Amino acid sequence: MAFALGLLGQAQGGVGVWGPAHGPEGGDITAFAVDPTQPATLYTGTREGLVFKSVDAGRSWHVLDLTSNGVEALAVDPQTPATVYAGTGVGAFKSTDGGGSWRPVNAGLVRPESDLPFSDVTVFAIDPQSPATLYAAAGTIFKSTDGGESWSAIAGGLIGVRALAIDPRTPAILYAATDTGIFRSADGGGSWVPASAGLPAFPEMTAVAIDPQNPSTLYAGTNNEGDSTITVFKSTDRGVSWRGLNNGLESIDVAALEIDPQRPATVYVGSERGVFESADGGAHWAATGQVKGVQTLAIASQTPATLYAGTGVGVFELTDGDRTWLASNTGLVASTVGALAVDARTPATVYASSSGGVFKSANSGSSWRTVNAGLPVNWFIDALAVNPRTPSILYAGTGPGVFKSTNAGRNWRAMNTGLPKRDEDVAALAIDPRRPATIYAGSFSGAVFKSTNGGHRWRATGLRLKGISVLAVDPRNPATVYAGSNGFEGSGEPGDGVFKSTNAGRNWRAVNAGLAGKSVDALAIDPRTPTTLYAAGSGTVFKSTNGGGKWRAANAGLPTGDEEVVDALAIDPARPSTLYAATSGGVFRSGDGAGSWSPFNQGLRPRDVAAIASTRKVLYAGTRGGGVFDYRSSG
Repeated sequence: MAFALGLLGQAQGGVGVWGPAHGPEGGDITAFAVDPTQPATLYTGTREGLVFKSVDAGRSWHVLDLTSNGVEALAVDPQTPATVYAGTGVGAFKSTDGGGSWRPVNAGLVRPESDLPFSDVTVFAIDPQSPATLYAAAGTIFKSTDGGESWSAIAGGLIGVRALAIDPRTPAILYAATDTGIFRSADGGGSWVPASAGLPAFPEMTAVAIDPQNPSTLYAGTNNEGDSTITVFKSTDRGVSWRGLNNGLESIDVAALEIDPQRPATVYVGSERGVFESADGGAHWAATGQVKGVQTLAIASQTPATLYAGTGVGVFELTDGDRTWLASNTGLVASTVGALAVDARTPATVYASSSGGVFKSANSGSSWRTVNAGLPVNWFIDALAVNPRTPSILYAGTGPGVFKSTNAGRNWRAMNTGLPKRDEDVAALAIDPRRPATIYAGSFSGAVFKSTNGGHRWRATGLRLKGISVLAVDPRNPATVYAGSNGFEGSGEPGDGVFKSTNAGRNWRAVNAGLAGKSVDALAIDPRTPTTLYAAGSGTVFKSTNGGGKWRAANAGLPTGDEEVVDALAIDPARPSTLYAATSGGVFRSGDGAGSWSPFNQGLRPRDVAAIASTRKVLYAGTRGGGVFDYRSSG
């Protein structure tokens, strides 16, 4: 994507600062906790590693000072609620000031057989009577008796632990849901015995919950693999025996179980298909509404009680007596942005794609709203393109193909005539700047297609390869088109690299000399000298000054390593020697035609950036898990 920011880097006060991100709101919610003493105080964690807090029962959220790798568990000390624990992909963290600050607490969280760290903490359970005693699931089970300062493994050979529950009246009794069934300990985790009689022969148990008023009653959930159609089970004898409870309950994979502490006959099950409720102890179930993709549940016991669902697109709440799910995401900016596009005629209008679909801002990113009518549900939008002459015309590329809007995003419709089913996975779009009814679509399944009538009909071009990830059209000679592929990453086989057509897609040839079989996720063409172009992928930027005839590495100063990825490139058309790279380590800037790079990240959090777009005065960065940030020039 090209843009003009002649004064970029000279923002207010002479210091460049990103942000803050105002949207799109929502995100991939993987953890939730309610302060048991102040039920209006909530914490939520995201798959991309942020923790948010609300002090007004979810009406508004603010991000806390913890950036980690995937937050999978949260727990609040029931006696000292300023103490909060977070389980992440890099261990356990603790806050003693209500999330204001955090520190790692991982001493002893190691694999017993190898002394390697157990990095992925997925579950916490706190002793309600002695909260300095807590348990963590990190593959196996660990116990701390000093508030997380030190841990010891207690589960012996017990592995694949998905959930833990503590008897509120006799905290020495614990239950563990594992990949091989339910297990019970009567001595604070010192020893464990199977408690799976009545469960499927090969159970993969994903959830377990204890009736807070009658702890001999338990509920457990499975992922419903194999032949079993029963997904929720109940025990009334502390796990000695179980029976299935599926009257009115669909065959689902159970992600979460929650019992209403005030009315324990009311039980909720969360799943990909939604939330199901039973008001009679599991005897009968009914769906609660249209919320889908549920990954975690929590109940706040204020009056009226409120059920919170963490989903792949944000937080939703269901208030007792209301029975209508409402989004609860104000200030919760945790969306992963896959693509950005700017209206060239009205530069304050910006579009972003995320797990929640397509979002639109009409005020340079200060606020956002969904524009999803007609788009496929639960599909990530991989590519966006705006008609440069008629900006009310937009295109979106996604798994089910190409979708088009002719009214600035208010409505969309599929435009897939000529796209074979196997090639509908559209990951790249490019528009001919001189004839914008001509569009190119790159299928990750393996082809480049072309339409000359605004997407109404497509035909295959001469390029059929796996993993078409990016397309670019020469701004001065639109018959020249480039395609980048990442279909055979690192293999060196045909399919990696850059391919070029000089006759509008009829014929293609590989232009990979010097690319050394690298996968390509980003392309950028110098708008003044189109024979100069840049390609990037797994941790490397390459430059060509002869239209792709030969490439050389141009990544001095960029982060290196197998996991480092450059997802997008942008050139300043006013100063074509100035480039920006969106990487897994943030935005990097070069002022000398990619001769050298330096970080450009002040104020940017998280720093896993997937997309870049701009107007003349604003640069936008779309992040994984933190929404869209903006960088404004002083001119």
